[in-house]
Amino acid sequence: MVQIRCPYCETVFDTTNGLRCPGCGMEWTQVQTQLAPQPVQEEYVQPRKTRPLPWVGPLIGLVVIFVVIILLLYTPLGSYLFHVMSGTPSSATFTVKRSVSFTSTKTISYEVHLAKPVSGIGQTVRSVSPSSGSTESTINGTAWYSWVGSGNTASLGLTVTVHTEEKKWKIADDEAGNESKIPSELKVKYLGVEWKIDPYAGEIATLSKNITKNCTNVYEKLEAIYKYIVKNIRYVKGTSGEPNDPITTLHTGVGDCDDQSILFCSLSRAAGVPAWLELGALYVSQEGNWGPHAWVRTYIPYINGSGVYVNIDTANAMFLARDALRYTDWVSTGNGDDLRYYYFFFTYSYTGGKPDVSLHDDISTVSMDIQYGLHTFACDFRKVIFIHAVSRC
Repeated sequence: MVQIRCPYCETVFDTTNGLRCPGCGMEWTQVQTQLAPQPVQEEYVQPRKTRPLPWVGPLIGLVVIFVVIILLLYTPLGSYLFHVMSGTPSSATFTVKRSVSFTSTKTISYEVHLAKPVSGIGQTVRSVSPSSGSTESTINGTAWYSWVGSGNTASLGLTVTVHTEEKKWKIADDEAGNESKIPSELKVKYLGVEWKIDPYAGEIATLSKNITKNCTNVYEKLEAIYKYIVKNIRYVKGTSGEPNDPITTLHTGVGDCDDQSILFCSLSRAAGVPAWLELGALYVSQEGNWGPHAWVRTYIPYINGSGVYVNIDTANAMFLARDALRYTDWVSTGNGDDLRYYYFFFTYSYTGGKPDVSLHDDISTVSMDIQYGLHTFACDFRKVIFIHAVSRC
């Protein structure tokens, strides 16, 4: 059977009954148009697009940010990254050698004495080895190594191995007590005049009173004095020798680590809060060497009757903090003669004309192992402390 389409009326019919169009009656002698079977056309309906909820994207972003913050704040990875970026390791183990030497144009009789470092806040002393010829003695509870001799040259010193830990004291303002909670033995030792530290000098007492007039406890007083010095006293690198008294530092507006620490102790003592010097060495990362350094040790009592010893370093803008790249070799006893004895560690005598004497005091690294992780940096919201790393000399 063949189907054809009539060209006049478009009627489609088959040729079983002839070639006459049943629509218009026209008769055809030939097949004009042969139709092939037409495929069935399927209509495509585009699926409806589903719109995402407008808050889903921001919510996912917030969740990701939250997870990253948690990882940085409360995991060893976060601790590691913050310590590496800030350059403040969580701990360190190092061996250093302090070398003292002199040359003289004539024979002199000399004495050199160096404090023996001991374990304390943030450090564990593992070994101390003096050079040959030393004798050990104790003065007011402090151990000293001494070398006594004569000649026109000598070299001596100490080799010390120390493990240090970064310290950050977090004390809530409402936890701190007032001066009445401070142990009486600390008040006896660290509230009076002590070689260069003078709470009664000039305007020190008046200034201290003004700085701390709105403070209600020891923590607030220490913080107020710290902020005043950091804001008003500019750090300058000092020279070896005798530090300045607090009035000189106050009037000039400049001072090295010793000068600033002495001013801090004077203002703090005038406010009724014991504060004293802690002396040692700081590793200057930018220079790759060690330099003598001074900072403050003090005591913050709690209202419950207990308390804690803390460090403050105005030269490095560190309040209630101690980095791992320093060590302490002596802590003030409160006796001015002892403090002066620490600074003037080399003395000599001679006969005849005065000789030219050249003194060298150097601290070098024998070995150092620095750790940057697995330690919680205990400060508000991971506030990173960038250390300026200044040194006394």
